Amino acid sequence: MEYAGKHKYFTYASWALAALSAFVALLPFIYIWKIVKEVLDVAPNFSEAVGLVKNGVMAMVFAIAAFLVYIGALLCSHLAAFRVATNMRIATTEHIAKLPLGYVDSFGSGKLRKIIKTKITMRDNAGGTNMNNVNIMGRIATDLTLRPVRSSAGVVLNFKVAVDRYAGGNKFTDFIRCTAWGKTAERICNYFSKGNMIAIGGSLTTGDYVDRKGIRRNTTDVLVREFYFTGDKYRRNDALDGFEEI
Repeated sequence: MEYAGKHKYFTYASWALAALSAFVALLPFIYIWKIVKEVLDVAPNFSEAVGLVKNGVMAMVFAIAAFLVYIGALLCSHLAAFRVATNMRIATTEHIAKLPLGYVDSFGSGKLRKIIKTKITMRDNAGGTNMNNVNIMGRIATDLTLRPVRSSAGVVLNFKVAVDRYAGGNKFTDFIRCTAWGKTAERICNYFSKGNMIAIGGSLTTGDYVDRKGIRRNTTDVLVREFYFTGDKYRRNDALDGFEEI
């Protein structure tokens, strides 16, 4: 909440309005139940059911009220979220201004701009932080083959990246499983091949499966959110929404 400042009250208001909306949304069902009960009580003399209109109107009024309160909750949460994002960008910019110029030059202005503009969106409306972030860099260790899937993504790409690490003065290589979906998978296949260096940003996902021997195996994969070239073969071209060879 520290980044929300005075707008933190909008977050509290969104919580209260969301709870109120959920409660009010139940009231129309009470009046619908009254309508059904009255009809069953007077059947087959339906002309004696004099409260149908009143109960129907009340059900509609509370349904509209629940919708309007919910809109208010969304408005408050979005106002708070935008203020949090703005204050985080300001704080990040002020911190960067205090860094040595050599650090900024070595880090790259484009990467800094991307962090300020996009990475901050990892904060949700409640001010929480996405703690599941992974960054790796290594060589692609498997052939890249797209597989069609029955989902909105259309295709999936499973591959491994050989990542070096050092421990006790010794070098070890870990083969990390990675999964990419949709356009991200297609672009990796278009611009990379086995043996190429790649830098990947994403999050860890876990799962399990039963092998042919009936043994349950656990899996850990990096779900690819973004990727970067570590060489000079390609450069970003926003006009093409992709990369071009240089």
